[in-house]
Order: sequence, then structure tokens, then C-alpha cells
Amino acid sequence: MPMKNMSRQTRFHVGYWIAAILGLLALQYFYTTAQKVAAIPYSQFEQLLRDHKIAEVGVSDRYIQGRLKEPLNGKSQFVTTRVDPRFADELQKYGVTFTGEVESTLVTDLLSWVVPALLFFGVWMFLSRRVAQGLGGGSTDFPSASLIMNRLPLLSLPSPRSITCHPAGIFPASMAVA
Repeated sequence: MPMKNMSRQTRFHVGYWIAAILGLLALQYFYTTAQKVAAIPYSQFEQLLRDHKIAEVGVSDRYIQGRLKEPLNGKSQFVTTRVDPRFADELQKYGVTFTGEVESTLVTDLLSWVVPALLFFGVWMFLSRRVAQGLGGGSTDFPSASLIMNRLPLLSLPSPRSITCHPAGIFPASMAVA
């Protein structure tokens, strides 16, 4: 069914169905992940590593995830946040349970995109108002084309009858070669 023939209400309902299906898929993904993966502290990861209970590990810049040889609380996979090894050794001397924390950069990331856009928009609005006032508009709207055309000097163009075409070029009639 082409989009042109769909009524607004039909598109509205289709949009809700798509959003609902995507929402259910996201919930199913998070539920399944929570059932299979144990989030453990980094200190517990190090202890499991010393006890040879880890089968395989994947390391990223922020996280360590892997598979255990024996399930831990019914979960065979784990994830932990990385901690600086020197600092982890220092904490381990004192028997402290520790885990890494990932800093949320959502606000700074959003601000780094939104603030420059708002600045550019603000400068654009300021300049457009100044131009509108300078052209006699006096309002915040852009000046109309007729206002601009009335302010521009008219070009003095020769009339079409006074131009002669010649193989060497186009000349005014006064310069035409007979």
C-alpha cells in the first residue's frame, strides 16, 4: 500500500505497532542477557582467575567479559568493568572488594552537539534581524524580494534592437561593421 494512499490515522497506528514490536524485542534482549550474564566485581574476577575457573575472556577498553568453566549462581557468562592493575593490586592487599565504574558521558556528548548548533542559530537570527532592519523591514522576518529589488540599483541594459549579431561577436549597433 503506497504511503500516499494511507490515511494519517493508518500511518499513526502502523507507527505504534512498529514501536511496540521494537520495544518488545529490546525487553526480550535485556531479559535474556540478564538471565545469562553475571555482573561481577573486578576483585571477584581476579579471584576466579587465580582459582582457574575462567574458560575464556574478551577484553575491551572498558569491560572484560567471558565464560566460566562452572556456572556462578546459574550463570555461565560474566562481565566486569576494568580497573587499573596497579590500583587493583593496592586494593587487594587490604582485602577490599572493588569494581570499576564507567563514567557516563551522555550529557557532555549531547551538549557538544546541541550548544554549537544553538550558537550558530543564535548568530544567524541576530544577523538576519540586523539585515532586515537595515533594509527597512523593521521586523524579524526576512525582507521580501520586492523590498530588496527596490533597493538595488537598476542595471542599464541596451534594448534588444540596438544589438547586432556578427560572426566575430555581439556588438551594439553603433559598432557594427557594415
